Amino acid sequence: MNTLTHIKPVENRIVPDPYMNDALPAEGRKVELDQYWNRRLLDGDITIVEEPAPKSGKATKQPN
Repeated sequence: MNTLTHIKPVENRIVPDPYMNDALPAEGRKVELDQYWNRRLLDGDITIVEEPAPKSGKATKQPN
């Protein structure tokens, strides 16, 4: 079973995400920690973070 981990780049760092063909966004993203991401972690390019809490918004009830 593959587990996803929420990571984000350290401040002022642009980290390429070769799987998504873009840069890792500042708010981070869930990834599978493989050799590539473990190397970024060891190099100090990324950090593992808690998953961001869902944005609280008022739930609106849909009319039937």
